[in-house]
Amino acid sequence: MARYERPDHATGTYFEINLEGRVVTTRTGVIGAYSHRSDGHTLYGSDRGREGRRTYKDANAARAAFDKAVAAKRADGFRRVDRPDDLVEQTVDVHRNAELEALVAAAAPGDPSPYLVYADWLQQRGDPRGELIALSHAMHAQSDPREFMAFKQREQAVRFAHERLWLGDVVVAAAARIKLDWKLGFVERARLTVAPSQLPLDVVLSALLASPAGCAVRALDLVAPQDADDQTPRLVDQIIDACALLPAPGLRALRCESRSGVRAATLVAFAPHEARLLAAGVTVTEQLY
Repeated sequence: MARYERPDHATGTYFEINLEGRVVTTRTGVIGAYSHRSDGHTLYGSDRGREGRRTYKDANAARAAFDKAVAAKRADGFRRVDRPDDLVEQTVDVHRNAELEALVAAAAPGDPSPYLVYADWLQQRGDPRGELIALSHAMHAQSDPREFMAFKQREQAVRFAHERLWLGDVVVAAAARIKLDWKLGFVERARLTVAPSQLPLDVVLSALLASPAGCAVRALDLVAPQDADDQTPRLVDQIIDACALLPAPGLRALRCESRSGVRAATLVAFAPHEARLLAAGVTVTEQLY
């Protein structure tokens, strides 16, 4: 979800927007903590914002509404803060090597060697993901904070400019409900939240696992949102369909987060998948709320 902020007097306001298919989702609120008076007392809290969602007749209409909303916010003084506001996505040839990807997926924790071998192979072909891997390795080897930040800024610039190529359109479109942790040019951990009214979870997960950057995910969190009790049957179907895609190369841990009601509904259907994943060496955990 793209985030825009406008500094005001003491705090500021933010605007978040995401486009996924025919659906445009927004959130607006106060930046950071806020306080207000109630019955003579000062109450402090955190503004989670006010959410909005609208489904359009087709993807073109949704894109037009998205662009119009962003243009209006920019004209009102908002600037993008989650990545460079003037970012230009770049198109380059994407190179893949199945043998080297398998070595990365099988790498022991803390061993950068397979990643660096892949980086050399990519750089020989002019693929900027080779630079991304090398920058990430150099960044984490730095003890000087200034040098670290210099590497980090360059690493982010390279990743942002090519993220769509390395993750794919489906994953980028679903960014509002995905959190990705990167390591040495690959997605190390992915957190995917079910959204019943948008792209099915298995479609998004399949696209991630098939992408150049997501092919060696180590840890995966599948999350059923807290405010979707009335959608339990659809959540169950999506979680089960997603688990049917697993295990994936490199996957070592799967965590399912849901309300107890959703877990109760998935217990019988999930059992065969759980047994298969455990047999493949994947640690399966659950978190109920």
